[in-house]
Amino acid sequence: MNWFEELELAPTTKASIRSVMSVCFDLAALHEYIPQMDKNPMSLVRIKGVSKRKKKVVPLTMKQFRDLVEALPEPFNIMALLTGCLALRVSEMVALKWEDIDAKLSQIMIQRKFTHGKLGKTKSDASEAGLPLANSLLEILEGWRPNVRDSEWLFPSSITGGPRSASNLLEDHLKPVAGKLGLGNIGWHTLRHACRSWLDSGRAQVGVQKDLLRQADITTTMNIYGRSIPADMRKSHNKLVKQLVPAKLLKKPA
Repeated sequence: MNWFEELELAPTTKASIRSVMSVCFDLAALHEYIPQMDKNPMSLVRIKGVSKRKKKVVPLTMKQFRDLVEALPEPFNIMALLTGCLALRVSEMVALKWEDIDAKLSQIMIQRKFTHGKLGKTKSDASEAGLPLANSLLEILEGWRPNVRDSEWLFPSSITGGPRSASNLLEDHLKPVAGKLGLGNIGWHTLRHACRSWLDSGRAQVGVQKDLLRQADITTTMNIYGRSIPADMRKSHNKLVKQLVPAKLLKKPA
């Protein structure tokens, strides 16, 4: 249909509209508002680009990531470090609270997101999960904690005291520094994709990669809250973090 082509919307949005219209046609025919059809008209609509990414993911090497972390000022370097090491979505990273961290079990719970100025649930049931937290990351976070005083948030806004704006973090901090380093037009989601690539190159099992990235097709019956992280997840995470954390961020032995 020409109407779909004229819509100034993303291909995925057009596909969602097509799906809704398809259901409407089926229901209309079922309740005899329109004649019965041999084929739903929406089955004939093809939307270009629906299966393709609108933006190409910029590859990022481990060295480039370390350079990025070292170049970013505090606490933005720690934000990037957590996002890359844990494959977090930026909406999840800015919504982290100190209560989400269990130092005894060396793990962190991803339980919420912050987008468009509002707190909400994570993207899917699989996204709400526990992740291993390497000792080096725990050390860095504990070193940062005194700077936020009594705030419940890991990275509170100096203006509102609540979670920070992901878009402001991108435009004011991540992009400018990445540009100076010649890393290209990267975003916060680049770090999540990079983590997936690094895990793969480190030969982490596919199942472990899915668990660490908390992808939607992970079985939702595995609720690890309050239990120890599976050994294979922790092993792959620790191996990755050891390669990603710049030595400058760690305290030198006395």
